[in-house]
Amino acid sequence: MGKYMEKMLQNDADEFKDMFIIDPKTNEAKKKPDVEEDYYNYSRIGNFLMRSQIDTQGTRNGKNVFFELKTRAACVLRYDIKNYVDSLDYEITKRRGLHSSFEREYYDLIRGGFLKYIFQCKIGRMDGAFVAYHNTQKIFGMEYITLKEMEERVFGS
Repeated sequence: MGKYMEKMLQNDADEFKDMFIIDPKTNEAKKKPDVEEDYYNYSRIGNFLMRSQIDTQGTRNGKNVFFELKTRAACVLRYDIKNYVDSLDYEITKRRGLHSSFEREYYDLIRGGFLKYIFQCKIGRMDGAFVAYHNTQKIFGMEYITLKEMEERVFGS
């Protein structure tokens, strides 16, 4: 699902529909997603070669940077993935608090996602990650988190 949501954020609505919505008459999508569109940065340590997919690029402080594009389902959906349908009405409605808040999602992201994001960013020589928080039906907000911030949250200053 994350791959589809990333493509949704990277393309305009009509182009996304043409790639992923099946035409009932032909039972096919109008346009096939181009596998060649994926770009990678490689890093090597001795004989070990690692690859990290580059999702997108932009400018930060006047410099061109590469960054990860991440879609992050709300914690209640991730905690009980087999019964996620029961939690589709869950919404992030406030900045702070134990439940239904960006603070809760960010805290959970530090504990469960940042280490993976750090490795992906380091291997791909990326500046950070752009994270979209959702419940599979609605995106509640987005934020850009630099690699430096992720490292400080996981390893300390």
